[in-house]
Amino acid sequence: MSEKLIQDFEHFEILNIDGTIGIRMKDTRVAVLPFERGQDGLPANIGVINEFNPLRLGSKEITAITGRAEGDDPDILSTAKRELTEEAGYDVVDTSRWTYLGEMFTNKMIVDGIQCFAVDVTGLKRNTPKGDGSLKESKSEFNFLPVSVALDVLDAHIPAIFMRMFKFVFNKELNTKNTETVNPALFSPEEDNTSKNKTK
Repeated sequence: MSEKLIQDFEHFEILNIDGTIGIRMKDTRVAVLPFERGQDGLPANIGVINEFNPLRLGSKEITAITGRAEGDDPDILSTAKRELTEEAGYDVVDTSRWTYLGEMFTNKMIVDGIQCFAVDVTGLKRNTPKGDGSLKESKSEFNFLPVSVALDVLDAHIPAIFMRMFKFVFNKELNTKNTETVNPALFSPEEDNTSKNKTK
């Protein structure tokens, strides 16, 4: 495989790989979809970010919670927990509420996928989001949307993660009537991703 660096930026590189232009992120990325259950035990509301984005009409975009690993994150679950606290105000330390949904690709130009999580925040107290100090997060806001509304937004992460969530979480619950405890070892980045856990 032939690989040529076209341009290097702080958090990503533009590459030519065998004649195809691609973008490689330097940090492991995560996406988090918080949800609240209804009385039937199924998701009733999905947590989303009304995010400041000058590239979108009106400079706003409804998205899933996303972020990248920092140098002191021991694993990608820790990254997901930190991003949830920063952007949504939930401090969910109970690992059994978290489900790792695997890697997803939402753009053909991106070399590395994004590590996806669902987290059940039903009945939990929500605090004021901490943010990361950036202008982008200071102009963004976390809200819950009914599932029927959330699945109509333009961000590809939300419907994709929601469908994966049903495969890994609710299909299992409906078939077994028992939610397994998540093994924290599953959240350790693969060896080839370890070097990407760089400080912002």
